[in-house]
Amino acid sequence: MKKLVTKFIGVTLILLTLFYTFMGCNVLEDIFNESESILDKPLRGGFDFGDGGEVPACTAAYESDTRVFDIDDVTLTFYYGHSFGKTEEEVEHNRTHGNSYPEFSLYFQDENGTRYLIRHVDENFVSTKYSCTWIVDDDWYIIDIEYNYSETITIPRECFINEEGYFGFIILHEKNNSDNTQQGSFEERIASCNIYYRLENGKVIIYDNYRQWKGAE
Repeated sequence: MKKLVTKFIGVTLILLTLFYTFMGCNVLEDIFNESESILDKPLRGGFDFGDGGEVPACTAAYESDTRVFDIDDVTLTFYYGHSFGKTEEEVEHNRTHGNSYPEFSLYFQDENGTRYLIRHVDENFVSTKYSCTWIVDDDWYIIDIEYNYSETITIPRECFINEEGYFGFIILHEKNNSDNTQQGSFEERIASCNIYYRLENGKVIIYDNYRQWKGAE
């Protein structure tokens, strides 16, 4: 009887060991595949709104069908806009109440603070051209933003100053004495978003957000 019990316990232990070994391998394989599958997913950065946190009225985001690029051809579609109104009347009302940026400039800014001018825009940022619409769920949490405006921009290779890091896409309004009472000129950041990257095997990989970037380590 003792031999039978001992044999039963031994077989059970072997089966349990094989089961957990098999399951462990599957779990590791799933984690590996999940990490690898990030490279196959379309890129969508700046569209992460958390779980009901406050979203600024002016926002920027980017996307691409791929997230792996040659360093000289990192070209993304950028979106930017404001939620001050969707009609001419709504937009004009907000402009007359102080939400006005008669002109603005687009920049990339690396981790050292060096800026690369993309272009200056002689248009009012608060206009129907640059308006956007918040998409909310049943609890009124913002789950997406529909932008009226987008453009494709190639990122200068000078922005990739480290093997891994991030840089900013920023929209600035440079004020001067003609539109404020302060001495000299100063700038106001209208909107921005961070672009997280890693250099691997001569390629640039772009991530959606900080968590995904760090999770890929």
